[in-house]
Amino acid sequence: MHSIAIPPHQEEVQEHAIPRWKKILRSPLWLCLLVGIIVRIFLILHGSSALPGDEALTGIQAENILRGLHPIYYYDQPYMGSLEAYILALFFAVAGPSVLVLRIGMTCISLSLVVLTWFFSSALADQAKLKGSVKSIFMIVATLIAALPPLYDVVIELRSWGGYVEAMISMLWIMLAGLQLTQRWQAQASRFELTWRWLWLGFLIGFGFWIDPLVVYAVVAVALWIGGIILVGLLHPVERPDARRKLLLETLLAFATIPSAVIGFIPGIIYGFRHNWTNVTYVIHNGAGQPSSLHMKLQLAKIYSTCTAARVIGGSVPTAPDVKIGHSGVLTAGLVINGICIALAIIAILASIFWRHPVVVRARELTLLPLIFMVITSVVFCFSSIVALETPITPCMQLDQTGRYAVPLTIALPFFLAAMMALLWQATVPSSGRTESQTNADDQMVAGRVPQNKTARNVRLPIKIAILLVLVIYFSTQFTAYATSYPPTVFKSAACIKILPDETPLVQYMRQNGIRYAFATGWVADPITFVTNGEIIASEPPPKGRIHTESAAIAQSDHYAFLFFVHTSDTHFGFQKILDKHHLQYTAKRFPSQPGWDVLIVNPKQKISFKDPLIDKYLHSTIYGGC
Repeated sequence: MHSIAIPPHQEEVQEHAIPRWKKILRSPLWLCLLVGIIVRIFLILHGSSALPGDEALTGIQAENILRGLHPIYYYDQPYMGSLEAYILALFFAVAGPSVLVLRIGMTCISLSLVVLTWFFSSALADQAKLKGSVKSIFMIVATLIAALPPLYDVVIELRSWGGYVEAMISMLWIMLAGLQLTQRWQAQASRFELTWRWLWLGFLIGFGFWIDPLVVYAVVAVALWIGGIILVGLLHPVERPDARRKLLLETLLAFATIPSAVIGFIPGIIYGFRHNWTNVTYVIHNGAGQPSSLHMKLQLAKIYSTCTAARVIGGSVPTAPDVKIGHSGVLTAGLVINGICIALAIIAILASIFWRHPVVVRARELTLLPLIFMVITSVVFCFSSIVALETPITPCMQLDQTGRYAVPLTIALPFFLAAMMALLWQATVPSSGRTESQTNADDQMVAGRVPQNKTARNVRLPIKIAILLVLVIYFSTQFTAYATSYPPTVFKSAACIKILPDETPLVQYMRQNGIRYAFATGWVADPITFVTNGEIIASEPPPKGRIHTESAAIAQSDHYAFLFFVHTSDTHFGFQKILDKHHLQYTAKRFPSQPGWDVLIVNPKQKISFKDPLIDKYLHSTIYGGC
């Protein structure tokens, strides 16, 4: 007796017969989401509970939303929408504000990337005409990579930076909408449907620009993708009457994106009306900036390729204890595997111009749009005047000022390894729509003949083993990186290496001594304000304080303290010497921060005006200097 295999077309009929709700419940996406939740919760519990000042600002804004405020943009940055703060406010309303609740909120937000990766991989698989198990392999591997991204990327996904994660979600959604639009367009969908798809794409673009103008990466990538589809359609029209004319007429539907983009950008328009369009002028002014020289662009390209992009792709964290000048630690197994897959994708795309082999063409269809996105991200990073201004030209080390501009690479990363694995898996699938059991049975029934596909069957097992081996190596290295990461440095800021590992002792001291107001650099001040939920207000002195109401409240109070970063070896800080010189009484206490650094709190017995020329000059060189 031989097993009866179900032909592929009957499998598709049976699959379509399954109720939609059962398909949803059986979807491997749930397993991927579970993996994503587990690894993120592990990192939250594994890492330090300290919250850098730039993240605390988002938490403070969420707390203020619960007090009745309705901000539109992030503090002192009228180009980053406050969507993240509103989402976190919902979590704080349920569980109260804390670092743990903030991280859990960011976990839930970041899982949207996993869901969108699932749907985007499905659309890419349809673009490459993958079927059955090959499509499933591509989708599952891509989504698992998004659920278990490199350590560097997942740490940034869990950071409350005011909108970077939401910007990446918008980018992936924009690319998904653009890809689905072109697929339905090529399938000759009705103009009504195409109009709605253009409207949806425009809304995503407008809403994305309110969240963060960084979505321009995806907008340019989708524009090039759609433009390429139109160009190919004009140069090689399908064989139907008036094909070019119909294509040009349907291209006019793209104008529908304008009103829908305006609707998506409504929060920014409201802010612009109220504040004389400072949000728009801010983006234009800072986006143009001072053009960097060719020498600077080449230096940025070197830093990007050898350090920034290597960290995003490979996952090495700049704050790891072993990172120092001469030992960047960027070389990881993930970097090697992803680098090889990206290189293979580039080779396949270039080869497809002259060689129409099905495997090469499928590789192009699976990876072309993600590769366009990666190229756009890389070019903008290397040519951006903002990046040039913020990036110190130094060897790859702990300081990482601009990695956030390159981290969107992570949303394109899953599809290269997944594509290579899926195409390898396809080599193990019997050809001509015949299952392996059918082929084996037929071969046994033909006496005295060597099976024609015996060699192919002998190759299938090694290919499956190779696929399994690559995936085991890749995912095990990610798990290992998570598990062996040094807890105090997991969420340590790479932009300020002096910050306190734990604000609790400092906050307790301030409460015990009745200190409710203090001036400090934002790296120290904002975490204090957040963890105390405004019970203690700390901020930079006006006009530098990013939360102007808090800076003004401190300045108008009867008494406030000062906090500074000081060298451990500096036993009598300069500010103390000034107070001693003027015979002003004060108390002082140090709190160990990082090796070689302390946080010093100076609490004068009487109010000292920060506007005093001598004091103001000193504050400029200490507090205003930041970290």
